[in-house]
Formats: sequence, structure tokens, C-alpha cells
Amino acid sequence: MLHSILLVTAISLDSFCVGVSYGANRIKVPFPSAVLISFIGSCFLGVSLLFAGGIRKLLPGNLASVLSFLLLFLMGAANLFQNSLKAFLKKRNRSAFQLKFADIHFMIDVYVDEKKADRDRSKELSFKEAAYLAVALSLDSVMIGLSGGLTLIRYAKILLLSFAAGLFSVLFGIFLGKTIWRWEGHDLSWLSGFILIFLAIMKLFA
Repeated sequence: MLHSILLVTAISLDSFCVGVSYGANRIKVPFPSAVLISFIGSCFLGVSLLFAGGIRKLLPGNLASVLSFLLLFLMGAANLFQNSLKAFLKKRNRSAFQLKFADIHFMIDVYVDEKKADRDRSKELSFKEAAYLAVALSLDSVMIGLSGGLTLIRYAKILLLSFAAGLFSVLFGIFLGKTIWRWEGHDLSWLSGFILIFLAIMKLFA
């Protein structure tokens, strides 16, 4: 149970930070849009869990556990420096990242600065804009799903936890952002990184 809770917590931290940022900038996120963000994230998680579960059956011995450890550890290490990566990308000229497909380019922009998901600057996140934001936030869900699916895990339980925690994180983050605006701009990817590294170490003693 602890393993599942920590995995879901690591996944939900990005959604929480986005909620705080949106609340601080007075960008409204209607409840259906918040539900969609959590639902899409859970879908990406579920697909990656099932994919990794299929791969696990083909791997000999303890190789699946070793790969799960490596994925969690590397992802945790990457998350420790995620804020620095985003700051670097923000300083780069946009032309350096121009892509042929505008939608992909837009999602990269949203990954770097989540407030850009409000594409029409209406101060309200539409259903379509929420979908773009959810996809941009789903990279962690995919990688965590791959690592979790490589070991025995109750898929239904973690998906339900992921959906509930994701929805709560967005809504509670918005509330805090509106009431404690000084939180805007804070980043918790380092905490997610520590959680993932801790989970990786746990696997060594499982």
C-alpha cells in the first residue's frame, strides 16, 4: 500500500504545482476540465502499466525488478533537475525549438510554462486546453507506469488512487494559489525526485 501511495504522490505533485500556479494567476479551471486533466493522466498511467506488465512476462529472472529500479532511480534523478531544465528552456530562443507540427510545439511550450495552456488568454481553461495540459503533464505518469508495471502491482487500485489524487491536487492547488499567492512559481519536482529515488531503493530490499 505504501508503495502505491508514494507512486501516486510523485505523479500528483506536478498537478498540484500547476493548480497553485493557476490559482495565483487567477486562471479558472472548471470542474469538468479538472476531471479531464486527472482522467487523461490516469489513462496514460494505465496504458504504460499494462504495456510494462506484458513486457514483464517476457523477462527472465529478476531482470524486471532491476529495470524497474533503474527507471525509478533515473527518473528521480532527472526530476531533481527538472526545474533547472525548464529554466534553461525558457531562456532559449523559441526558434530553436520550432517543430513542424504546431500542436507538438504547443505542448512543449506548456511543459516549460504550464500557464501557456490558456491559449486564448481568457483566464479560463477550456476542455481542449485542459487536454493539452494533461498530455504535457503525463510524461511522469508514463515513466512511473512503466516502472510500476515491471513489478507486481494492483493496477485498479493505483489507477483509482491516481485519478482521485490528481483531481484533488489540481483543485486544492488552485485553492492555495488563490489564497497564498506567494507560492506561485515554486517547484516541487525535487520532492517527486526524492520520492522516486526512495522507491527505487525500496526495490533493492523487496
